[in-house]
Amino acid sequence: VCTYLPLLLKIKSDFYSHATSVQRIIHFIGNVEDECSIGPPPL
Repeated sequence: VCTYLPLLLKIKSDFYSHATSVQRIIHFIGNVEDECSIGPPPL
C-alpha cells in the first residue's frame, strides 16, 4: 500500500530539520520506490 501522505510529511519534517542532508532525501525517494515501484511522488 502506498503511504504518500505520511512519507511526504516525514520528508517535509526531515527537510526542515536537516536542510542540507541530501542523503535523507535520497533515502526517502528510495523508500517510496520500494513501497510503490513507480518512483517518487510529484513534489
